[in-house]
Amino acid sequence: AGPRMTVVLDNARPALESEAAAVAWDEAFERAVSRAASIAERALSQGTSVEVVSRGEASPLVLGGGPPDPI
Repeated sequence: AGPRMTVVLDNARPALESEAAAVAWDEAFERAVSRAASIAERALSQGTSVEVVSRGEASPLVLGGGPPDPI
């Protein structure tokens, strides 16, 4: 079976009172997505199986050593 990692990505967008706050949240979320992808890619390359979960959704489990495309 081997090691397994679950990357949790919180995609719940809070109620924001201004356009500036919405833009800031969107930018922060995009950085979080990028970081999650980097973490998953590194873990896969080291033989760890990875799945990504968010509120209400989960990616398929990608086996360690495999390409990150399905995530």
